[in-house]
Amino acid sequence: MKWKAIVLTALLCLPAAAAHAEVAVDDVQVIAKSLGFMAAKPATPAKMAIIFAPDIAASQAEAERLAGLLGAGFKEGALTLEPLLVPVT
Repeated sequence: MKWKAIVLTALLCLPAAAAHAEVAVDDVQVIAKSLGFMAAKPATPAKMAIIFAPDIAASQAEAERLAGLLGAGFKEGALTLEPLLVPVT
């Protein structure tokens, strides 16, 4: 099966009352490396969906921060991940 774009993961960037862990570059590297074990490799560049609540300022800020980490394309081995901001309505 060929995929032009694949949603690799959906990260909910919603603020939590009890605990909040920020996504770091190491986390994105783990996601990208784990895709190497898939039988059907995703096409590159692949889209990484970052899901956020646009009506919550902290959620949107965290989503934009993660997109900034990925930049124009986060390269890990032969795979390139591109951010795709997806608002939840």
